[in-house]
Amino acid sequence: MNPTRTLIKEILSDSKRTLFLILFFNISAALVSTLQPLLFKDLFDDILPDKQIGTAAFYMLLLILIPVIYAALNSVTSYYNNELGNHLSKNLRLRLFSDVLRTRPSNVDSIGKGEIINRITLQVGMLCEIFVVDTLMSMVSNAILLIATLWIMFSMSTELTLAAILSFPLCMYGFKRFRSKTERLDKQYHGILDKGINYLNDFFTNLKAVHRCNGHQAEQKRWREWNDEAWRISRQSRLFHHVVLNLVADTVISIITGIIYGYSLFLILKGRISPGTLLAFIVILPRLYHIFKSLLTLNIDRSRMTVIINNLNDILELEKIGSGANAPNYSRVPLLQMRNVSYRYAPADSFGITDFNLEIQPGAFVGIVGLSGSGKSTIFELIHRFIEPDEGEICLDGVAIQELDIHELRRYVGYSPQKGVLWNKSILDNIIYPLQKEDMNEETWRKFSTAVNLAHVDPFVLSMPEQYDKQVENHGDNLSGGEIQRILLARAFMSEPRILMLDEYTSALDALTESDLNDTLLSLKGKQTILVIAHRLSTVKNADVILVVDKGRIVEQGSPAELLAQQGMYYKMVEKQKI
Repeated sequence: MNPTRTLIKEILSDSKRTLFLILFFNISAALVSTLQPLLFKDLFDDILPDKQIGTAAFYMLLLILIPVIYAALNSVTSYYNNELGNHLSKNLRLRLFSDVLRTRPSNVDSIGKGEIINRITLQVGMLCEIFVVDTLMSMVSNAILLIATLWIMFSMSTELTLAAILSFPLCMYGFKRFRSKTERLDKQYHGILDKGINYLNDFFTNLKAVHRCNGHQAEQKRWREWNDEAWRISRQSRLFHHVVLNLVADTVISIITGIIYGYSLFLILKGRISPGTLLAFIVILPRLYHIFKSLLTLNIDRSRMTVIINNLNDILELEKIGSGANAPNYSRVPLLQMRNVSYRYAPADSFGITDFNLEIQPGAFVGIVGLSGSGKSTIFELIHRFIEPDEGEICLDGVAIQELDIHELRRYVGYSPQKGVLWNKSILDNIIYPLQKEDMNEETWRKFSTAVNLAHVDPFVLSMPEQYDKQVENHGDNLSGGEIQRILLARAFMSEPRILMLDEYTSALDALTESDLNDTLLSLKGKQTILVIAHRLSTVKNADVILVVDKGRIVEQGSPAELLAQQGMYYKMVEKQKI
């Protein structure tokens, strides 16, 4: 089953009215176009020889009006084709975006952010508006026009019509030989576009690093190399599609047309067709071969379309995050358990966690410490279901978290990561996200007031002229690291979670603000379960329990006083920080 093709069919099934109108105007245009060669034949075979001047004038008027009417019908058809293309691209982009939202971030990274941006914008537009509408709908209109044209031609001369259509199998054979070349060029072209967009995404993310490291020349070289490669592939593709294919098609058609004209003269001399029939064929043959050419190049366009469809399939087939149907009990703080949980990252030397067992009582304040890369953040990623355990299970009040609705779980369990990112919106918008200001009511404003007080955001925001309307620039470049951390912390408080997970939430704070936030956490003890990952041990000095994690295992566990008395790994870390 091809998910992209299936999705396109579903969307098109909702556009039956537009499809009917396109078909109606195509048939109307085909019928109108068939009148022109018939009028030429009658004019030169019957009317002019009989010197019917009035009738001849009327025929001439019709011959002038028919192209105008035909053009008008084609214009209306183009309008509805455009409507269909816009409807298709809009709904396909919405579905792809929805699938990306339900995909694990790590799986999105397997394709690359730049590639996905290119595919759901540029490539969807090409697929829907160029290939599906301009190509497939053109095939429908050309098929209708072909039937009408052949009917007229057979009615005038079976011999000439058969001679004309003999060129079709010859052209089909020639164009099939170009298909593999087309697929290879299009894969290269879309691949280089993906590569360029991904590079620009990384470049602008790391623009400050470029300036800090004097990387201007290196980046200029990389961008020049990409442009050279893109130009080379684009030139080859355009040369092949717009020069070679057209030249071959037009050459074959011109040769066969010349043969047919010569054969027509032979038939006239033999008295088997009239001069009017030849004139009608002179009018109709270019139209017939235009139809043949359009139908033949469709084979090439379909191979190009296949490349894009496969790219979109990659997105639709990404593993989605499963969701249960149950809702957690917001009226109580849950018991958190991790039972024999193991998770290992792909590289053989990357520690996740191994055979991890943990039981955290409701309302406890738990500190998690350890060396970098020991698996601390992995615990939070597993609880929040950004990743899934290879073995074991994680339960809240005895219920496996996979059985809970994923959105309810993430509201129930608040998470402020170590590397949080702000939107390029106002500070208010960042704190209340995903709500918008116009969605706020008395209850959510109460939650906002509580959240900013708990996170101590007011002291720095109210000193700014714009206050909470202050716009965040470039994901936080106009704010300090400590200000960003407090905004992210306030966002976590907004949902009033029953479990609050904070990863290095004071790493960029001054000692005074850290002390204020530590007092905040102490005030929440018993009301929420609080899990804090910390390298700065002063952050968790008041924790009920401290877990010392090393190489994915808990190597020490107890209160701060108990761990100091053991003089183990925690004791050594405390002593190092004293220095």
